Amino acid sequence: MVLLVVSCTAIQEQNDVNDYTDETLINNADLPEITFDKLEHDFGRIMQGEKVGYVFRYTNTGSSNLIVRKANASCGCTVPKFSKEPVPPSGAGTLEVIFDSSGRRGLQSKTITINSNAMNNVMVLTVKAEIIVEE
Repeated sequence: MVLLVVSCTAIQEQNDVNDYTDETLINNADLPEITFDKLEHDFGRIMQGEKVGYVFRYTNTGSSNLIVRKANASCGCTVPKFSKEPVPPSGAGTLEVIFDSSGRRGLQSKTITINSNAMNNVMVLTVKAEIIVEE
């Protein structure tokens, strides 16, 4: 008898999972979606010690408000700045990245991980540079 109860519970749990999955798929149409103009920027050749910046632009291509929750850089030499204000559907936003080349040399590649409430809730941006050391 106990075996039958466990089996019924397992079947009900499986049905609950299926119901949740179906509902999630339907509700994805209501989620925001973040679309960046580009995911990578190359600063080119810069002198050691220079601070350079770039503004990544994005659009909310979904159907509800987009909120960028956080942006984390792979290195302390790279600082992302962004607004936490909701971006409405079809609205646009920006994320500024400042890269400090002090103490660095050669080819550099840094990533910025963006977390939001979007369907594609984790995005990774990259900035690159070749640091020239003055002789």
